[in-house]
Amino acid sequence: MTWLLLVTLGGVPDGGTRLHLPTAQEELSSVEQRAVDQEYEKTMAMVRDGGLGPSHPPFVWHISNIVESIDIPGIVISNGFPVKMHALRVKQTEEDVFRELGEQFVSQGLYMKQMSKQPQLFKQYQLTGLDGERGISYTAIVEPHKDGTCTLVLGEANIAEGLQMRRRGDGPDFVPLYPKAQGVTRTSAEGLQTMMFHTIDPEADVLAYYEKELKLRGYSPFGHYAFRKNGEEIKLVARRQEGVLNVMLSRSTGALSP
Repeated sequence: MTWLLLVTLGGVPDGGTRLHLPTAQEELSSVEQRAVDQEYEKTMAMVRDGGLGPSHPPFVWHISNIVESIDIPGIVISNGFPVKMHALRVKQTEEDVFRELGEQFVSQGLYMKQMSKQPQLFKQYQLTGLDGERGISYTAIVEPHKDGTCTLVLGEANIAEGLQMRRRGDGPDFVPLYPKAQGVTRTSAEGLQTMMFHTIDPEADVLAYYEKELKLRGYSPFGHYAFRKNGEEIKLVARRQEGVLNVMLSRSTGALSP
């Protein structure tokens, strides 16, 4: 979902200058890093246990040199966690954006792993800070452009609420998960649910699996890799890249043409 938003707002990477990640010499010492990681894991444990009473104000984004602001209404459910998102375009370099965000995370009391330890799920670099007391993570995904601007997608994930949803058993998948699926991502927003994963299996095997499962659930095939039942449509898109089959299933609801 985040990647799709970036494509809509800023397009695929256009060859702008990439962020310089710190070298080992520029990082914290191993002793300091272990201390940071231990504190981070302790904070995550607090989130899983329900968090603590807040000792500092909620985090607030302060972004400089905004050129354009794009509202993303509603709440997205991503991998079971409610996420509020916002998109901006700023007149800053990628390095300046990350420097500003890092300083804000630290000054406002968020726990943050150093940049080279941060999970990078997309081609665009991202930075995440954690408010363990409230169980909320803040992530910025940055897309640089040749004209000296950057597109920012800002996300606030309510981890504490997501964990409560899991305990309640909320949010079952709209289709069964393919048995050999890897790297699963789920989103839900405004009547559209998606499930994305990859596998090394043949495309025909994946399609045959979902044709069987959806038929058992009362769906009828129509068009190309699409299935329909009453007011629902489920579509499957599959693309093979470098030996890996990337699959996206989407479910939409509402009035449909006959």
